[in-house]
Amino acid sequence: MNNDTDSDKIHDWTEIRYFKTNPINPDTDSDTLDDFMELNFYTTNPLTNDSDSDSISDPEELFVYNTDPNSADSDGDTLSDYEELFNYSTNPRAIDTDSDGMPDDFEIVWLLDPNNSSDAELDFDNDGLDNLSEYTNGTNLFLNDTDIDGLLDGAEVIHYKTNPFINDTDSDHLLDGEEVYIYFTDPVNSDTDNDGLIDSQEVLIFFTNPLLSDSDMDGISDWKEITCYFTDALKNDTDNEQLSDGEEILGFFYPTNQYGNRTGFFTTNPLNNDTDLDGLLDKDEIVVYLTNPNNNDTDNDGICDGIEVLIYGTNPLTEDSDQDGMPDGWEVLYYFNPVNSTDAEKDFDGDGLTNLEEYFYSTNPRKDDTDNDDLTDYEELFNYQTDPLDEDTDNDGYLDGWEVENGYGPLNPNDPPEQTNPLPQTTKKPITVGAIALNILFAGFLGKIAFTIGWFTIQTIRKKKK
Repeated sequence: MNNDTDSDKIHDWTEIRYFKTNPINPDTDSDTLDDFMELNFYTTNPLTNDSDSDSISDPEELFVYNTDPNSADSDGDTLSDYEELFNYSTNPRAIDTDSDGMPDDFEIVWLLDPNNSSDAELDFDNDGLDNLSEYTNGTNLFLNDTDIDGLLDGAEVIHYKTNPFINDTDSDHLLDGEEVYIYFTDPVNSDTDNDGLIDSQEVLIFFTNPLLSDSDMDGISDWKEITCYFTDALKNDTDNEQLSDGEEILGFFYPTNQYGNRTGFFTTNPLNNDTDLDGLLDKDEIVVYLTNPNNNDTDNDGICDGIEVLIYGTNPLTEDSDQDGMPDGWEVLYYFNPVNSTDAEKDFDGDGLTNLEEYFYSTNPRKDDTDNDDLTDYEELFNYQTDPLDEDTDNDGYLDGWEVENGYGPLNPNDPPEQTNPLPQTTKKPITVGAIALNILFAGFLGKIAFTIGWFTIQTIRKKKK
């Protein structure tokens, strides 16, 4: 029994079982290629004469056009072999028939001639890119600004190195064209001046200069002024005191005495032109008065610098302006003249102590008996050695003055004895409702003009038992 009826070198049983070919016809698809050759050499389909369905028969592809019978697009240019051969007359075995650098399919889509290499150098849209460059960069051959950002494709590719497909290459919310022609910023750097603010924030929100990291030239970057210090990035002296924000924030050296031989390092508040709220501008304190702009009482005399300068005319750099031994604050408290040294030797309360001595002993220069014990301050200090600030020096329950008047010792806590000649009216320490004179200075500021509301004295009444 002959098991290869059609003599195609394939057993009948194999043809029927595996290949579905005709066992009595050596060329099942009648394409002039016998089944054996299709299966074993050409790897084409023996059941159809056009294995790749490109409308060109397998033998034509193999022996006439030298194309791949198993691929409808032999050169992989997205054009079928049939289209290349019969529609465009291009080479189905070459992606770029005219070797101009542009694939055949690209040229056909963009209405170029795939058989003419000269069109690679043409520039249909006059954007500065020839057709080959447009293909290379993926831009539109007939639209000179592919991403519609205000820059020609040629300018983007050649000059600015921006992306011709993205209208905002650096993602700073400004079109590339705006950056180049309006703001003069770098379209490939979102923060042209590297100050921490992206270009769009500078030109659209804060109105700072996107080309300068410090728009107001005060020594502080725009970003720090806006986000850290809350100063005006467009104004180098936010608080209008003639000190730049940079000087106030970063600090600076300046003389701290009238001779200029001592300097201090200062930082002040750039949002407040009177940092220490003493009624003097920071700049005036530093340049004019040489006071400390961060300390409202530079000389620690109890009077703030503004009141010293504007009200009393005292020296805010020394606690004793008239050098009379009495601090300015103490003199003001007791109505003395802090710029007249002659009041040091006067005795306003007539107790025998000069005003300077009263300051030294901490007694009241306006009251001859500071502690209300019926002994003058002078008597207590120089006659009885009692404490002029304590009405009962020996703490025995009796006023110093009463003890002296009745022949007892104001320094002896054991006399008078409690059981001898009892004195019911005074056996207990006299009730002191109050014996402290309060001098209160009211001072305020209206704008930058210092003024004194006034002085007044509160003196409570002391009740003395009889």
